[in-house]
Amino acid sequence: MSREISSSVSTRERTLFLGGLAALVILGAVFRLHGLGSPAFDCDELYALRIQGSSLKEVASLVGRSAFHDLHPPLSYLLFMPWIALFGTAEAAVRALPMLLGLASIALIGFLGRRLGGPGLGLACAAFLALDPLHIAYSQEARPYALAVTLAIAAHLCFLRSLEEPSVRNRAVYALLVVAAIYTHYFALLALLPHGLVALWLLATGDEASRRAARSTLLAFAGAMATFIAWVPALAFQATGQSGAPSLGYLALGGSPLHRAGVFLTRVAGLGAAPFLLPAAAALLVLVVFAFLTRDRLPAAAATSSEGLPPRWLGAGLLAAGILLAAAVYLLAPGHLFPPARQMLLAKGYAPDAVERELRGLRRLLTAVPLAMAAIGLLGLVWPWLSSLLDRLFDRLFDRLFDRTTKRSAPGRPLAVRALLAILLLVPVTVALALALRGLPMFTDRNLLVCEPPLILALGLGAARLARSRRARLALVPIVLCLALGRFHYDAVSGIFGVRGQLLGMQTGAWRDLARGLKRQGRPDLPLVLVDAPPSDPAEFYLRGHPLKRIKEPGPLAGAGLPGEFRFVHLKGDRGSEALLAALSGVAALRPELQVDEFVVYDARPRLGGVRYVH
Repeated sequence: MSREISSSVSTRERTLFLGGLAALVILGAVFRLHGLGSPAFDCDELYALRIQGSSLKEVASLVGRSAFHDLHPPLSYLLFMPWIALFGTAEAAVRALPMLLGLASIALIGFLGRRLGGPGLGLACAAFLALDPLHIAYSQEARPYALAVTLAIAAHLCFLRSLEEPSVRNRAVYALLVVAAIYTHYFALLALLPHGLVALWLLATGDEASRRAARSTLLAFAGAMATFIAWVPALAFQATGQSGAPSLGYLALGGSPLHRAGVFLTRVAGLGAAPFLLPAAAALLVLVVFAFLTRDRLPAAAATSSEGLPPRWLGAGLLAAGILLAAAVYLLAPGHLFPPARQMLLAKGYAPDAVERELRGLRRLLTAVPLAMAAIGLLGLVWPWLSSLLDRLFDRLFDRLFDRTTKRSAPGRPLAVRALLAILLLVPVTVALALALRGLPMFTDRNLLVCEPPLILALGLGAARLARSRRARLALVPIVLCLALGRFHYDAVSGIFGVRGQLLGMQTGAWRDLARGLKRQGRPDLPLVLVDAPPSDPAEFYLRGHPLKRIKEPGPLAGAGLPGEFRFVHLKGDRGSEALLAALSGVAALRPELQVDEFVVYDARPRLGGVRYVH
C-alpha cells in the first residue's frame, strides 16, 4: 500500500513539475516573441545571412569567414544555414531560431534544477531565467549567444548524469555537448572549465565508485576540450586583429577597469539602475548566501559502473593518422590550395599583404585539425597511466589530511550541491573579474551570458531554501519584488508593458525603413552614393535592390566619374558621412529629398558634368 501511495505522489509531482515548467516556457515565449521582428538586422546579425547554401564549398566558405572575419567559432552559423534555407531571411523568421533555443534553455535549466534539488528548485530556476532581461534580449538576436547558453546548460546536466551513471552513452553525449558549446562561443571554455575541477575534486575525495565515474567523465571532458586545438589558429588570428575587420578589442568596454567590472556584473545579474540598484543587489546577495547554506548532496555514483576506456589501438591509430595528415596538409597546402585561394581573395579586392597573411592563417588552421585528432589519440594512450598517477597523488594527499585508519575505498559522501555551485559560479566569475580588471577586452554582458546559468541556479536554490520555512517565505516576497523591479529597468522586460528601459542587445539603424521610403519615392534604378563601410553593413542587405556606389571617406573630388544624377545617403553624426557630405556639396547640387531617422537622402546632380572620386 505504501508503495502505491509513493508512486502516486511521485507521478503527481512529476505532472505538476512538467505543467509548471510548460507554463514558464509559455511565459518566456511571451517576452521573447514581443517585438521579435521589429528591429532591422544589425551588422553582426548579417553574418548569419552572408553565406547560404548546402554545398561543401559554401560550408567551407562560411567556416573560413568565421575564422578570419568574425569573433566567434562557426557552429551557430552552420545551424543558421539550413534554418534560413527553410524559413527565409525575414527578421522574425531568422530570429525565431535563437528564440526557440532560448525557450529550450528555460526547460533545460528546470530539469537541471530538479536534478539538484527537486521540482521546486527546478521551477524556481526556470522562472528566474524566463524573466532574465539579458537572456530575453539575446534570445531575440541572430547571434551565437542563445545557442551557447542552451548548450552550456545541457552540458551541465549531462555532466551530472555522467557522474551519477558513467555509461558510454552518457559520456559520449556529454563530450559532444562540450564540443558543440566551445565551437559556438569562446566563453563556453570558461563556463565549462569547472567541470574538470569538479571531477578532480571527486578524484581526491570520493569513494571508489565516485572516483571511477570521475575518471571516465574527466576523460570525456579532456577529449572534448582537446578538439579545440583545431580552432586555436583561428583564435590567434582574430586576437591579433586584421585589416578591415574587427579585433578582439572591438568589444571592449570603456571606462576604468573597476567600471568595466561593475557594468558587466550589473547587467549579467540583471540588477538595473538607481534607485533600485542597491535593493536589487541586496536581494541577489541574500539569495546567493542562502543558496550556499543548503546541505543537499548529489546522488551517489552507481557502484556497478565501469570506466569503459577506449581501446589502446584506437588511440594509437588516431595519433599516427593525425600526425601524418598534419604533415601532409602543411607540405601540400602551398602548392595545391594556395593558388586558387589567392586568386579568389585578390579578385575580391584584398590587399596582397592581407591575402598572404590570411593564407598563412589558413595553413595553420588546416594543419591544426589533424593535430587535434592526434592529441585525442595521445590522450587515450596515456590516460591509464595518467589516471593512475592522479590516484597515487590524491592517495598521498588523503593520507595526510585524514587518519590513516580511514579507508578511502569505503563508501564516501556524495558531492555537496553547494560545493558544486561554488565551483560552477565562482571560478568563471573570479577569472572574468580578474581579466576585466586587467583591461582584457570582450568581457561584456553578451559574452558573459554563457556563464550565467550557475547564477540562475544560485538564485533558484536560495529561493527554494527560503520557501521551506514559513517565516522565511515572508522575506522571499520583498526579495523577489526587488529583483523584479531591477529587471524592469531593462527594455527587454519593460518594453512589453510599453515602458522604455535600458537597452540590451541590438541597437540597429533604420536601414529597413530607409529602403521602404526609397521604394515609395520610386526610381529604383537611380544610383545610391554612400560612405564606404564593411561589407556586412545593413546597407548591403536592405538596399540590395538599388545600384550602390560606395566612396571612402574624403579625399579630393575632381573630374568626371559620378553618375549624372544620383542620390546621396547621408548618415547624420557619422564622421565619414559628414566629411563626404561636405566634399560632395562643393562639386554637386544637393537637395534634401527624404529623411528617415538618422538618414537624410539628397537628390544630387554633379556640377560641370560630374566629378570623379580620387582615393
